[in-house]
Amino acid sequence: MHRKCVDIIMIDDVYSKEYKSALYEAQKNQNFDELKEIFANCQKRLDEKLEFLKQTLDYIQKYEVDMNPNQSM
Repeated sequence: MHRKCVDIIMIDDVYSKEYKSALYEAQKNQNFDELKEIFANCQKRLDEKLEFLKQTLDYIQKYEVDMNPNQSM
């Protein structure tokens, strides 16, 4: 049995237009340079978002922030 490795790439709204253009260029002219750059930028943005999420969760845990929406302030 053969296994395939699949990378999942998140293209968010910031790079959507550039991604579509780079994908068209890659398909039309077999030029993948722009597409690779867009993927790298998207990965960097995702890493930044995940780091922010981690920091937020660490803060919530450290200070025992109650996330119960029914609790009044």
